[in-house]
Amino acid sequence: MENSAFYFDPNHGGCLRIITKLEKDKYLIEGAYGSDEGGKGQWVAEMTKTKKFKYKGEDYNLIVDFGKKQIKTHKNIYYAYMGKRTIKWQDGNKWIQMYV
Repeated sequence: MENSAFYFDPNHGGCLRIITKLEKDKYLIEGAYGSDEGGKGQWVAEMTKTKKFKYKGEDYNLIVDFGKKQIKTHKNIYYAYMGKRTIKWQDGNKWIQMYV
């Protein structure tokens, strides 16, 4: 998993999130459903890194498509900001990159 990073998601059962770089600015997120989502199993989402943009007064640089996720806690397209070892989401959730 040379092109992968591992993140801890504190808002959804503390689940592991694996982000794999597919090509320039294109990533795949793989995750497990958290206990708060009412499901079991895995899900995937597609992520695109962009230039920094503003939405509702906040800075973002990621567009994430959760359309393939069967159990959703928000809309299909969601914005996030990737900083140093963190990904901050529109809803205030913050994933923290783990050292491996």
